[in-house]
Amino acid sequence: MKIQKATEHDTETIASFGNKVLAHHQKFDSFYQPVATPATASLEVEKLAFIAYDDNESPVGYIQGIFNSQPKDRSIPFAVIQSVWVEEDSRGNGIARQLVELFESTAKSMGAKQIDLFVDVRNTEALSLWNQSGYETYQERRRKLI
Repeated sequence: MKIQKATEHDTETIASFGNKVLAHHQKFDSFYQPVATPATASLEVEKLAFIAYDDNESPVGYIQGIFNSQPKDRSIPFAVIQSVWVEEDSRGNGIARQLVELFESTAKSMGAKQIDLFVDVRNTEALSLWNQSGYETYQERRRKLI
């Protein structure tokens, strides 16, 4: 297996994985909806994305997020993990953990002092990953549908 930085050419693959994440989240909440891939989509400099490939060069997972070196509302540079996905038949092999570690080391090398993320409290697989990776709960987000 190899993991490499995503490029402009990987936009469709990232969108495909992103829609799989959204479909997974729909199990918990109908708020999440798949998105169309705009023809002009691009990865900006501050975006971070990595794709994991199996031995046959097929994409099996990804991680996507952002790095913000000049936050407007914080005193330190930070990164945000927006999405992680590993195909079901490739789970249990440490791919998600490797993607997280690569994201963390890259963000750190860019100057990030912390990484934030949101995770649905009903997503036990994701909670396990984040707990094992050392992420702590530091805020509670609430919502009321009206």
